[in-house]
Amino acid sequence: MIPPLEVRPFFASIFGFAINHRHHLIEDKLVKKCNQIKKKTKKGGSNWLSRNTYNTLGTFDIVDNKDFLPIQNFVIDAVMSYANHAQIDVTHLNPRPHEGWFNIYEKNDYQEYHIHGASTLSTIYFLSGGRDHARVSFKSPVNQMSRIKYKQYNDLTFKEMLVDPQPGMCVIFDSSLEHAVEQQVKDKPRISLAYNFKDL
Repeated sequence: MIPPLEVRPFFASIFGFAINHRHHLIEDKLVKKCNQIKKKTKKGGSNWLSRNTYNTLGTFDIVDNKDFLPIQNFVIDAVMSYANHAQIDVTHLNPRPHEGWFNIYEKNDYQEYHIHGASTLSTIYFLSGGRDHARVSFKSPVNQMSRIKYKQYNDLTFKEMLVDPQPGMCVIFDSSLEHAVEQQVKDKPRISLAYNFKDL
């Protein structure tokens, strides 16, 4: 006789996805701005394995920069909405990002798995790209060591989640989640903005 059994899922990671419907009004201007900054500013992230990928981490902070403010304000609104839906206690969260930078992935560039250890919530805003550009890969925080083989995988049993870089989309996630960027195979660069939020 098969005993009665209750199956309950635990340890879910909560992601937020927000689409900026005004993105088309600012994309070209900000792509041009990023390329201008690249010409004048040295590359950051010197300890990364992906040494060719251009980024401004530690060399050009985009937080409160007037050119990037429309995106920053959109990201802040999205983070606050995410926190509300996820029932996060925002009284402990600084609503202003404590750091921000951009990444330019040219052909063959990539980003190894990493976390944003000094932060609470992190965001990726896709400035340019598309479905055929390098995706972001997120590792499950609970399934990496599991040897279980499922007949059918779902949001709770996947070991990896891949996100297409849709221009104008903001992804919000727990900063402790390991994530990476696949190798860029297109000739046209893929640009993303990163904003980190931490507790007060």
